[in-house]
Amino acid sequence: MKTISGFLCILLALAHFPSTGEAGESSGGWAGRLPLGATAPAKLVPSGQEFFKGASFVGAQVCKGCHEKQYEEWSRTWHAQMERWPSTATVLGDFNNVTIEFKGLEVDSLKGGKERITAAVRLTTEGGKYFFTLLDKDKSANDQTYEVAKTLGGKWDQHYEAKVGENFYPTPMRWSARDKEWLTGGYRPGDWFLGDGTPDGIPRKPGQLLIHRAAEAKCAGCHMTGYAPEFDKEAKRWKGPAPGVELGIACEKCHGPGSLHVAEARAAGGQPGATKPGKILHPLKDLTARQQNQLCAQCHGRNTNKKERENAFPVGFLPGDTNIQDQISLWSYSGDPNPDHFRYFWPNDWAKRNRQQWQDFTKSTHFTKTAVTCLTCHTFHGQWAENQLRLSREQLCAECHTGSGLAKRPNVELFTGSPMEKAGTTCVDCHMPKIGYRTTATTSVRQHWDTTSHTFMVATPLLTLQYGVRSACDQCHQAGGKSVLTLPPEAAQGMLQGRQAQIRALLDQAQQAIAKAEATLARVTRSRGGTRTVSAEAALGKAKGNVSLVLLDGSMGFHNGAKAEELLREAAVLANQAP
Repeated sequence: MKTISGFLCILLALAHFPSTGEAGESSGGWAGRLPLGATAPAKLVPSGQEFFKGASFVGAQVCKGCHEKQYEEWSRTWHAQMERWPSTATVLGDFNNVTIEFKGLEVDSLKGGKERITAAVRLTTEGGKYFFTLLDKDKSANDQTYEVAKTLGGKWDQHYEAKVGENFYPTPMRWSARDKEWLTGGYRPGDWFLGDGTPDGIPRKPGQLLIHRAAEAKCAGCHMTGYAPEFDKEAKRWKGPAPGVELGIACEKCHGPGSLHVAEARAAGGQPGATKPGKILHPLKDLTARQQNQLCAQCHGRNTNKKERENAFPVGFLPGDTNIQDQISLWSYSGDPNPDHFRYFWPNDWAKRNRQQWQDFTKSTHFTKTAVTCLTCHTFHGQWAENQLRLSREQLCAECHTGSGLAKRPNVELFTGSPMEKAGTTCVDCHMPKIGYRTTATTSVRQHWDTTSHTFMVATPLLTLQYGVRSACDQCHQAGGKSVLTLPPEAAQGMLQGRQAQIRALLDQAQQAIAKAEATLARVTRSRGGTRTVSAEAALGKAKGNVSLVLLDGSMGFHNGAKAEELLREAAVLANQAP
């Protein structure tokens, strides 16, 4: 029989999750302690547009009036803290009279074409406010100073926005929360300078900033709740947010605009429980797997708006909608006409950067064959482990990937007791390796690997050889962002394939022994008048059980080579003894 290379057998185990119908619309309910997409939704939600017709956004403070516990839980998440007003409590970056240089920037030239410059930005703080000044070392009269108007995030990086005129712009500097340093490349610093023939260029004046790079066009659709961009062509600016729009990813981003729901509650006397929730959605109870996944995909899938190409998000998308791919073009390596987007992916189309979980997840059998959704693993209310996970990463996969779990695969049973498990390795270390990055270089760390793959496929050394993909092995066997494996990828892949070939050979031997025993027992049974001995039946049953464990695990020994070998050798011995 042919050897299955690399980790393909591991992937086959996932492929055999019980399929329950149309991909992404399959059976609902719960897998252990984990929720799945609803197949019998509590409400009929043909689309968010239809369900929320006539509703408007009211803001999280209004929700808090009746849902204080849920509000407090949400307020501790990074969704709630994605955009905040600057203060000593929210600003993480060092603004203590620090100067950052951005070397080798390609900028638009005043003479036309492009120039390369080394630009400088000075960061200061005064009176509880934070400022950045674009410097012209040749002529300080050209310096441009702006105040930080918003902070963005802070778990991995912290970015900032400045208000220039009526619009907000992402600033050129970006802070690494992990390294406690400014990123050496910042964030598109070339957008803030022009080439004037001098080594450091000249800062753009406010009226020269690129309006299509404003936060209202590129950021606000995901970093705010209820925002719908509208460009004023006469004033050449983006219009400000409507009433009810708020900073961060708030209640109504996932539950829908709440004005009609609030009106229902007030009509019922404002008493919690006095009326059944009508015009509001509970994603776990009311949305199918497809609707749940697309709810998250609107921001966790790097994209360009099809209608308004300057927008980097769908406009007007509501919980319950399922037409996201009609609204946006998802970036990719293989199917994207824009070569500038290729660098965000590995050549096999797996994500190389952050905010591309949707592109990864749609490649997984979790998405194509089951009702597993983003919300199966992640939660924003109640108790959670790291990264908003419902359970710890050690527990999460084990809810389904056991012989009696939803997957009907004894992955946990085989993995338990393995050298990898004893070393502290978990399922996600291999099946969700950190092969992408969100934080770019700092002076301390040239290459960060801080973004988790969501294909649930193992990045093998073979993928390193074929596509340059960072191997899952490098996640543990690395230092300073670089691989420290003693084996080159060719040797590592050969070792894995050799080990799996060994298990495959033992599997063949065990299956042949069982087949031979079955044939022998059939002849003996006929000669004895149709009965088998209890001991022969038990031995053969045990042999078949051992083989089934290895086959259903699907890793061909990689989860636990010693245990797989022991099971198969025992199966062959039992089968040979059975007659």
